[in-house]
Amino acid sequence: MLPRLFPSGPAFSRVILGIAVGTLWQPILPGAAFGQTTYWVNGLTGNTCHDGLAPVPSDLCIPGSPPPTIPGPFKTITAAVQAAATPANGIPVTILVAGVTSGGSPVVYNAALGEVFPLSVPRETMIRYDAANSTPGTLVTVDAAGTGATRVFEFLASPGNTFSSAGGLDGSTLGAGTQAIRIRGADQGVRIAATLGAANSITVRNVRIWNNFFQGAHVVADQGNSMNMTLANPTFDSCLFTQETSVGVVLADHLLLESGTESLVTPIVFNCLFRVEPDAFGISPRVERGIRMITNGLGTTRVAGTFIAVTIDGFSNVCVSGTACTPGCTQQGIDFGVFAAVAVNQSLPSEPTFTTCDFQNCGVTGFFATTGTTFGVSTGPNTFNPKFSNCNFLYNGKRWPCVDIGGPGDPDLNSLRGHGFGFRMLGGTSEPDLQYCLSAGNYRGGFYSRVVTPVVGGWAPPLQRIRFLKSRSSNNG
Repeated sequence: MLPRLFPSGPAFSRVILGIAVGTLWQPILPGAAFGQTTYWVNGLTGNTCHDGLAPVPSDLCIPGSPPPTIPGPFKTITAAVQAAATPANGIPVTILVAGVTSGGSPVVYNAALGEVFPLSVPRETMIRYDAANSTPGTLVTVDAAGTGATRVFEFLASPGNTFSSAGGLDGSTLGAGTQAIRIRGADQGVRIAATLGAANSITVRNVRIWNNFFQGAHVVADQGNSMNMTLANPTFDSCLFTQETSVGVVLADHLLLESGTESLVTPIVFNCLFRVEPDAFGISPRVERGIRMITNGLGTTRVAGTFIAVTIDGFSNVCVSGTACTPGCTQQGIDFGVFAAVAVNQSLPSEPTFTTCDFQNCGVTGFFATTGTTFGVSTGPNTFNPKFSNCNFLYNGKRWPCVDIGGPGDPDLNSLRGHGFGFRMLGGTSEPDLQYCLSAGNYRGGFYSRVVTPVVGGWAPPLQRIRFLKSRSSNNG
């Protein structure tokens, strides 16, 4: 890793991270009151005759008794989220899930155990790792593999059904460095959605999201109106997004952020890692995009967010023999660290901010943005102003010839491949801001910008102003 560009960088990082930790990291204290209703889930000791309101069964289940009659844990998360829809003692609700073993092997919360996917979690419900009743060292794995499920977990906000930060997924009980809840095996690991003017602000903390088929997590807001915008602004804190070769598919996105008509998507992503997992033979799977940001809709539609201490490590490399595009290329990794496509009319700018972030070893481009087009089709004026502070764009573009991103409106869009930072404009305005950033070791170039006249008349020519403050490009190409 190359050093930060300016001498005070580490101190600056500590200040920023100290603020972030104070704001986002809320440790779970022993004996803390979790909420008005607490349910327990234990895949080993749970039973359908239990009411979920005790961690340990108080009595033996009576064969043929109508469930639930005995205080004790549920066997499945499915039973717990169903109970949380009409909680015994009101909201908020905490569901404590134990990581346990049976016959020396971890119990997996899957269809064989009785889980029914997707797990649709009600509002104001937090699912937490239950350290007190877990087998030491055993984490909670929720696996939808083999079910054809569209997603593992879903949090769906609608009018009158707002989701606050009191709900979500929390695997932080064992400390900030451990993702004690692990989810996998569906088209999407987690879907966080809001529609028709609702809001969704759940928290996903210390969760490993891996080996899904299309997206790790999908955050989407849509169908708002000029009087009541739809909002999706969840927090991802200390999460790991990854993919293994064993899943056998090309993952589209680790994290997809999508804003529709009169909607705003502004997540907080703090201290998260996006990567792939090379196997014992050095073969790494392919992920098209670490983070994808798109706008699809009319009126004001924005996708932004705050990204702090985020690392996207693509694990992509040039093949030892032959070119990077040969079938035998085993180190594919992540193509684009961030891929942003802002392509619709909007009255307010999309302004994501990135602080102390690293975009490295991505096969095509570290950070890629295109405005005013959906690959060649102009759709209207817009503004996209990403802001970077103390960020690195390192060693990207080693597989740049392998991915064709050209379109009929701009066949030379491929010129953005191979750079640490690539920005193309086709309509609208943009004012990227890069302070104390370094772009180095990239296969073609450090920073690259391309402004193109729109293919549809009637709009003013695109305008871009890029500010570089104590930023540097070196050892590229």
